Amino acid sequence: MDEIKTNIQGARIGNGNAGKYQLSLVLHNLREVEILRPVLGEHPELTYYYDGTDITFYLLIILPHLNKQIRIPVNASSGTLKWLDIINNGLVDTLSLAYFDGKGGLIRQGKAIRLGYRGHSTSEPV
Repeated sequence: MDEIKTNIQGARIGNGNAGKYQLSLVLHNLREVEILRPVLGEHPELTYYYDGTDITFYLLIILPHLNKQIRIPVNASSGTLKWLDIINNGLVDTLSLAYFDGKGGLIRQGKAIRLGYRGHSTSEPV
């Protein structure tokens, strides 16, 4: 599956609705958010790749309608490794796009997108 290169600055997992969580992809500015939103489509899927030996794991946003993926590297700290359990338990069900407000905060833009879960891998995806 081909990769779409993006300018995603990071990812955050935070509280969502009804005991679920929301994955926020952080971009530089509103224009980048507006460009990426239509690319995501209506049914993106979340998965990740982590072999347990590296200091980085990769969140993968699968775009079935394009047969492409977006790969986001995440430093594997004690806080972010908790994300993997949350994802495995199907608790991340929405995706939002955000950008920095220039004052240290985030501005989420637009309505959250429903997010499916595809499972995870311990071997590098093709």
